[in-house]
Amino acid sequence: MAAEGVVYNPDGTVTLTIDGTVRHLRRPKLREYRDWAERLRDLAKNAQADAVRIQEILDSLDGEPSEEELEKLDSEMEEAQRRRIEYSSPWTAGVVEQLSGKPLPDEVDDWPSWLVLDVSLPAAILGHWKKAPLAPGSRGTT
Repeated sequence: MAAEGVVYNPDGTVTLTIDGTVRHLRRPKLREYRDWAERLRDLAKNAQADAVRIQEILDSLDGEPSEEELEKLDSEMEEAQRRRIEYSSPWTAGVVEQLSGKPLPDEVDDWPSWLVLDVSLPAAILGHWKKAPLAPGSRGTT
């Protein structure tokens, strides 16, 4: 059985292995790529807004933070993570289903933690599509 995780293949495809199920994500067409890139930009805007809220709390702390201030910070950080999962899981599920034809489980709680909590995964997939070589014989390939 293949190890669980993600593999960025030299041909531009991405292989996800989850609970023994292998999903081969084909390279997206340009229209698909643009759509997924735009959705990722929206995710980044939401993450930035969360970071600003957390920074505002940190900036408001004076000296040794009180228990109440620490609880507020902790609560906001937990909410930011919940929102990030809420924002990013439809992106991940959509990419996987559209490009592999094999949907992920309906419940995000049934996904492996690395797939849900790795905030760099969507950007890494998108970046791989941009860097992967063109078809053999195309400009810049052998």
